[in-house]
Amino acid sequence: MRLDQFLSKALHISRKDAQLLLKKNKILVNKKKINKPATKLNPISDIVEFETREVKLPETKYFMLNKPVGYVCSSEDSSNKTVYDLFSQIDKYDLKIAGRLDVDTTGLVLMTENGKWLHNVISPNKKCAKKYLVGLEYSFDMKYVREFEMGLLLKNEIKKTKPAHIEVLSEKKLYITIHEGKYHQIKRMFASIGNKVNSLKRIQIGNIKLDENLNLGEYRRLTDLEIASFL
Repeated sequence: MRLDQFLSKALHISRKDAQLLLKKNKILVNKKKINKPATKLNPISDIVEFETREVKLPETKYFMLNKPVGYVCSSEDSSNKTVYDLFSQIDKYDLKIAGRLDVDTTGLVLMTENGKWLHNVISPNKKCAKKYLVGLEYSFDMKYVREFEMGLLLKNEIKKTKPAHIEVLSEKKLYITIHEGKYHQIKRMFASIGNKVNSLKRIQIGNIKLDENLNLGEYRRLTDLEIASFL
C-alpha cells in the first residue's frame, strides 16, 4: 500500500492532504521521517506515527441503513438529500453503496468500503435474492402469481424478467423476491399487469434482513455473521 493512501484512510483525510503532511515531514515510518507519497508500506508490520502517536488503519466498515423516503442512493444530488447525509462524518468516509434504492423506496441499504464484498452483493452473476414489501393501489389477482414465477416481459425490454416469488399477505399487500435489478423493476412489473405500487420497502438482501430495531434514517454495523454471508 502507498503511504499517502494509508494516511488518507487512517486519518480520514484526502490523498492531497496526506501528501501535504508528508511534504511537511510530519510523518514517521519506523522512526524515520518519510516525505515520499509513493513509499510502499506494510500496514501490518510497519509503524507509522503522526504527531508522536501511532496511526493505524481503521477496521473495515460494513453497515446496514434503514433508508427513508426522500433520500437518494448517491454521493451527490442537486435536488434531494443523499443517504450519506444520514451517516456521521467518520462513518461515511470511503463508503460505497451495495445495491441502490429509488428515492421513494424505503428499507435496507448495505454500505461498505470493501470493494470485493460489494461486488458479491451487486454482481448479476451472483443472483442475489432481494425481498421487498409491496403496497398496491388495487387488489392483487392471484392468477398473476404464475406469471411472476415464469417471468414478465416489461415495456421496452426484449427479455423477460427472471423468476420472481410472490407471497400474498392481503388483497393489496405482498412480498416479492427478485434476483436482478432492472430500472424501476418492481414498479414496472406490477404496471405490466395493470396495477400500481404505492409503497415499496426492501427488507432483505441475501441472508441479511433489515433490523426491526432500526428506525427510518438509522444505521448500524453488520454482525460478523452478516458480513460472512457475502465473503
